[in-house]
Amino acid sequence: MRPQIQLLLSFVAVIFFLGCEGEKRKTKADRIAEDQYFDGAAVSSLSDLKNEIGDAPTDFLRLFKDDPIPWQAWNSSITDKARSCQAPILALVVSSLDGGCRDTALKICANKELLSLFKDNNVCTIIDIHANPEIGLLSYYLANEARQQIGFPMLIWMSHEASPIGWIPIENFKENNLKSVIENWALMVNQTWTESSDYAVINSRREAKNRQNRLDSMVLEAEKDINRNNLFFRKARQIVSLYDPISRSIDGAGGLVPSSALELLVKAYLSPQMPEGIRRRAREGISSVISAVEEGAIHDPLDSLYFYARRSQDWSLPAFSKDLGTQAQYASALIHCGQAINDPNLINSGTKIIKILKEDWLNNNYTNESSLLEKDVPGVFLWDWIALEKTLNPAEIKLAALLFNLKRSGNIPLVSDPTSKFFRLNNLSYPNDLQEIATSLSSTPEEIRLRLEKVINKLKEHREDTGAIFRETQVAAQDRAQFCLAQLANWTTTGSPFDLADAIASANVLRNEHRPDGKRLMRFPSSSKVRARGADYARAILAGVRIHQATLDPEWLKWSIALTHEALEHLSTEERPLIQETPTEDRVIPLHLYNSSMVFSESTLGLFDQAVSKIAALNEDEKITSLRNRLGRTLSTSCERLPIIHTDFISSCSLGNDPLVAVLSGQFENASFQALLREINAPEFISFIVIRDDHESKLLTPLPEFERPSTATGITLLRDEKIIGQASDIAEFRKLLQQALLQKE
Repeated sequence: MRPQIQLLLSFVAVIFFLGCEGEKRKTKADRIAEDQYFDGAAVSSLSDLKNEIGDAPTDFLRLFKDDPIPWQAWNSSITDKARSCQAPILALVVSSLDGGCRDTALKICANKELLSLFKDNNVCTIIDIHANPEIGLLSYYLANEARQQIGFPMLIWMSHEASPIGWIPIENFKENNLKSVIENWALMVNQTWTESSDYAVINSRREAKNRQNRLDSMVLEAEKDINRNNLFFRKARQIVSLYDPISRSIDGAGGLVPSSALELLVKAYLSPQMPEGIRRRAREGISSVISAVEEGAIHDPLDSLYFYARRSQDWSLPAFSKDLGTQAQYASALIHCGQAINDPNLINSGTKIIKILKEDWLNNNYTNESSLLEKDVPGVFLWDWIALEKTLNPAEIKLAALLFNLKRSGNIPLVSDPTSKFFRLNNLSYPNDLQEIATSLSSTPEEIRLRLEKVINKLKEHREDTGAIFRETQVAAQDRAQFCLAQLANWTTTGSPFDLADAIASANVLRNEHRPDGKRLMRFPSSSKVRARGADYARAILAGVRIHQATLDPEWLKWSIALTHEALEHLSTEERPLIQETPTEDRVIPLHLYNSSMVFSESTLGLFDQAVSKIAALNEDEKITSLRNRLGRTLSTSCERLPIIHTDFISSCSLGNDPLVAVLSGQFENASFQALLREINAPEFISFIVIRDDHESKLLTPLPEFERPSTATGITLLRDEKIIGQASDIAEFRKLLQQALLQKE
């Protein structure tokens, strides 16, 4: 969209306070006379504010500590400062996943007029959505209100009550347009505030109430509990039908790497309830969608990892940033897809990602990677011939051109670049077939592989030498938990006790470093003092439950239950019993935000449903059962309207209303017991069952009386505390489970 048109649309966001309900605007003298919002004159001056970002919780925020703008910390004190200065709050919302946010801020600081508009008229704060993901959600909702495309950085003006007044994403503006956009907005907000701040306050307060009503309408509960098995059957079929073999994509899945949709295709393919035609289409979708991703530029050949999203309809133009959560989630999806359709190449690809993350990322505490320069500067993620000639010799350029389809005019398809913005720029899609290239060069694949390795190393070294690459080292609990889940997926295919030990070690980091006092989960390790958000709790609880399913160690189930109660205590209230994203004491914006659909990743509520569905099948905790029922009634309502943004919840419903419980009998120390436990943790089984042992425990729901299998190791399958049958090995259990799934609950 042209900047001028985008600017015109952006004005929609502030119309509500410029002409609301025909009220006559009060003059500044009238407002002061009434003394309606501020007690007398300002007691503080904006010039007294100092930059507070030096001890901010993320590495990315600390890059702004020497800016001439006196950035204030984002916490409850920001409203007090705005009130005492009688000035609006101006928040620059940034994402460390988009290092270009830093470049935009530097341009603002370097422009005297913009610098003055910021610091002389507002209490300025900067918010990294890596530390405050709830503000990322808010930004998404605000952009939707104004029919804007979400992007970071984003400017949000707020009243002294932290109610939004106006907002504009400033991600895609060139320097001249950026200045014009910010000036127009800043002058408009400042003029309105100066002439009639009460008018801005009244209308921002009113609009905040309206906004809360709209947000609440997205999490309305159905009157009755749902039939989860029926919902899974209907909506999984619907998602499978959205697979388009021509584009090799799932319609409506958005621009993120489609890990959650792939996981749902796996369950649809494995479910004996599905018609054979649906299962065939699901299998085709799994192979085809993954092939499109692997062949596209979303797959970075320089480190074999994946950019987190795309900017085009196909995968030829990525958003050039990577994050730990996306890598770990896609690694799990690749392994599960490979297990489902018996493709060892997919399994190996997932295992390779996990190895890279462990050795190169988590050993250095990396959680994301991006460029601090403008997104498309040659020589970082995109390449023109000038950058290539500086980096490679002529023979290497010739080889690279064959391997990566490089061209002097650029290789970005016209359909992805209709305005020729990327003319002469090349992305690096994954290498073409080495055998074909070796034949064309009268060489061998092994020789080409060695030459390719040298080319990749040179390009990678050049990327690093630009100094543009930024890596955040504050690993969030939700990302640590996602990596733990990927390690568990890896264990189910390798069977190595070392891989299981790695997963347990990751879970112990969550238990010990992210919850050091045993009372409160923290988003980052304890030194950061940032309390966990809803997404952190959801993934941490799910990781704890899955560790329990892999080990049958009751301590992990106990920990997951305690963490669920902790989340209910800090993220819900009696009036609002659904899990919110922000802890009560950290809620600065006067809004209750729910992460109920897949905006930037899997939703908090969808992941909570996955976790508590397994807990409720093992434990009779009334609060957890009540939470599961409420989640089902809430998410099913919106899932009926738009299932593609609820694939995480649809996947959860594969367990049904009364989950099947596989009770293992035998000695845990026996190799046969451990082998059977690993096998039923594979997606073919764990997608539809919950696992426990046959020991009686106060932590577990009492078992009905039944005769243990006569073999050394066996499985008894239960539903609703009734015995369905028994199996002595995995083949027998496969038949038993399929029969049970075909029966109505």
